[in-house]
Amino acid sequence: MAIEYPLRVTAQYLAERSQWHIQACSGCGLDELFDAPSLLIAKVFPNAPGELEMFSALCGACGGAQVVQKLAAEPRPEKSAAPPWWKRWIVR
Repeated sequence: MAIEYPLRVTAQYLAERSQWHIQACSGCGLDELFDAPSLLIAKVFPNAPGELEMFSALCGACGGAQVVQKLAAEPRPEKSAAPPWWKRWIVR
């Protein structure tokens, strides 16, 4: 969405932004947050048990609703059953 004024972003916001999908605001269509997701979670949900994978936020521009969802993490490669290459040549 194009907005009239630019947003100021922090290094923390930029580091976290790629890990979250921010749904466009129901009111104005803004698809960015004004704070890093971890800061919003700590402020709005201080007693949440564990990590939140999805939450709603009020749009900082118009007060509409935004849904923020954590993106799926890259799957870790499965460990091979074969021993490491350097253990194959150890004679006991």
